[in-house]
Amino acid sequence: MTFPWVPRIPPLAPGVIQVHRFTLAAPPARREALLALLTDDERQRASGYFFPVHQERFVVGRATLRLILSPHLGTQPSAVRLRVGPHGKPALHDDTALRFNLSHCEDCAVCAVTTGHDVGIDVEAVRERPLLHQVAQRFFSPVEAQEVLSAPAPAQLRRFLTCWTRKEAFIKACGGGLSIPLDGFQVTTQGPARLLATPWAPDEVERWSLMDVDVGPDHVAALAVGAGNHVVEQVRWEEPG
Repeated sequence: MTFPWVPRIPPLAPGVIQVHRFTLAAPPARREALLALLTDDERQRASGYFFPVHQERFVVGRATLRLILSPHLGTQPSAVRLRVGPHGKPALHDDTALRFNLSHCEDCAVCAVTTGHDVGIDVEAVRERPLLHQVAQRFFSPVEAQEVLSAPAPAQLRRFLTCWTRKEAFIKACGGGLSIPLDGFQVTTQGPARLLATPWAPDEVERWSLMDVDVGPDHVAALAVGAGNHVVEQVRWEEPG
């Protein structure tokens, strides 16, 4: 089976983090081709979603993940074996240096892939958040909340999303899920992305790098990866015609 919309995926050089941006909306013919890449369990999981749009997003996301990973593994997409970690983070079933993480906001999806370092990525849409103040006060550290809520009104939403994506990316890279509360650590809310404080283990700050990812004016994205000299290489997928 061929997938003509799949871009050329270059090999991963040391220190490179590939960020793939693609859409979870697909025409029927493409969805059928992607559905064939899923396991029986994944097809059953997809059918468990009540709304067709959520079924479609799961199918396209899981199948595209296989298309992204297969060249790095030297195997066919259908042969990529995935498992779910204890906190729900997908991982490769086989022992390999390849690491990845997937995030989506409605139809916009991003996937970060690298070698030798755990990685996390998060993307959010730039749209009004009626409960922004309450969410910031509930889920951000006191310093972060103050920095976000004291920003001028035009900058407040983007600063909120910058903080949120940086924090979510870090949690996903750690694989900690809900075991790491969002207000239990601190990141920068503007300027260069940095992890500032991890009270439970102060040396964690030195073990991680945070980076913003340019995904266009309509979304904000950030990634977290084990500390080192990293270069982000973006791979843009063809939009359905």
